[in-house]
Amino acid sequence: MAFLDYMKKLGVPAKSLVGRGTENRGRKKAPLGVIIHTPGITFIRKQRDALGDKCTSKRLQEACAVAFDERPYQPNIIIGYDKVYLLEDTDHRPMHAGSLKGSVYARDWRQWAKPLGGKGWELHKRDGHVVYDWWDKVYSERANPTKVFPWGANPNDAVGIDLLPDPSTNTFSDWQLSVLEMVVASLARLHEFPIDKFHVVSHSYASPCERGTVKRRGEIVGVHWDPKNFDFDHVAVAGIDVDKLVCEEDV
Repeated sequence: MAFLDYMKKLGVPAKSLVGRGTENRGRKKAPLGVIIHTPGITFIRKQRDALGDKCTSKRLQEACAVAFDERPYQPNIIIGYDKVYLLEDTDHRPMHAGSLKGSVYARDWRQWAKPLGGKGWELHKRDGHVVYDWWDKVYSERANPTKVFPWGANPNDAVGIDLLPDPSTNTFSDWQLSVLEMVVASLARLHEFPIDKFHVVSHSYASPCERGTVKRRGEIVGVHWDPKNFDFDHVAVAGIDVDKLVCEEDV
């Protein structure tokens, strides 16, 4: 397991759950990048409540990793509170994101939304560059998600990483963000993809219409939806020196 070897060399505690939960098929080609998620605060709190008085951060992250490993939708990797969990080898392709809808991701994709609080896909009848201004700022007012990212309409061709939020604050620790950079650097070295805003993205950026909007007072508003409360500067972690952080001879 080359990824776990990287984690060990970097001094990051890691555990494999490979082969224990949902079975996922192998990839036909190397992963093309990374998509960052969070399982959501409701999921975390359910696991916390189930543990009751026995809940500690260590037990909580273990319970979350095991529960997530049984789900049909799961990432390859979970970054817990002081440990990284490998749910599926990175040469396998778990379902961590839905495929982009061809009819929506056409030239007029900004006219469509599937908002939180809505009933499904709808034409929002607003200026698409207002609804998706947060996406346009990073990519382009003329860009299309299926053309911008190397995985096209298939985000599962990237490695999925989930960050576990603190159940009380719904935020992430400095340790988690630091380890995220190490994990991304390791994957980039292992699978030979660059670290930039096209290959290392949040779920929001990868699938902006899929819940990337909410309904407020009858209007559809564009928002980052996954991960929430996330420093999006960490999405484009282009400042990482991969060769300095992870060297081939180290593994």
